[in-house]
Amino acid sequence: MSNRVPVAVALFAAGVLSSSSAPAGLIASTSFENEALSGFYVNTNAGDASAADGEVVDITNDGPGVFGTATVDSTSASQTAGDLGFDAAWVNTRGLSGLSDGDEVGVTDVTDDFAAYPDGQQGYRISDSDGLYRLTFDSVSVAGYSDVVASMEYFLDGTSYEYSGSDRDLLRIVAETDVGDFALIDTTGTDIDDLLIEGSFNRVSAAVPDAATYLRLIAEFDSDRFEERIYFDDVQIVGEFQAPESVPEPGTTLLLLVGGVRRVGDTPQATSRLRPDRSSPLARSRESPPRSRSPPRLT
Repeated sequence: MSNRVPVAVALFAAGVLSSSSAPAGLIASTSFENEALSGFYVNTNAGDASAADGEVVDITNDGPGVFGTATVDSTSASQTAGDLGFDAAWVNTRGLSGLSDGDEVGVTDVTDDFAAYPDGQQGYRISDSDGLYRLTFDSVSVAGYSDVVASMEYFLDGTSYEYSGSDRDLLRIVAETDVGDFALIDTTGTDIDDLLIEGSFNRVSAAVPDAATYLRLIAEFDSDRFEERIYFDDVQIVGEFQAPESVPEPGTTLLLLVGGVRRVGDTPQATSRLRPDRSSPLARSRESPPRSRSPPRLT
């Protein structure tokens, strides 16, 4: 029986090649637990008196035109805690007062509409935005991961949502990547009341192709009444990290090709170094030919 071990098997046994990968795990997340709570929020920049139709207004926790106390954007507290950051904006889609008349938006611990948050004691609320409220989470690198999934919980308060004319209420959550956008939920073209998604927390998710190198979650809610409220919580991006294959040490491949690899236990030298197989034609060709001897001299 041959003492040779296939090259691939030998490499695997030596730890040069590996087919294993790390178990699926958390890449990024937030449940808004480490941010300050919001109160009544007024932003005079986010309304029809200041913003043109279709204009996107970056709304902030403070600054010119901002009154009240609200955490609409993440702060250094999220970064310190390792949470996924977020940034809010308002889009004038209805020609209404927007956030300039005062609204309840941002991080909150209010549970008037349900018993508890899915994860922790806080979430993110949007109410009576009089336009499209957009919450954009930080971009996350997913290069080197497979089976990536983005997900979050949302609670849509039970009421009567409009779906006629310009009063078309909308909920859309999308995972944006460099290989396309993937919807977790999108009610565009549908009456929310027909979807039976109100009055309870629902978890939505979207799988992302392995070819993606970055992922960014974007949640949008467009409404115009106080009763039309939504809460977000337990935002997660998970995936399975693929460990890169190891590179053989210089000379390893040459040794394997020249002499093969002996199995441990075949010879005493097998545990200390790789030795050429003298039965190899290549090895025999490298051996020195026997010296010629002169015939004995006659005297």
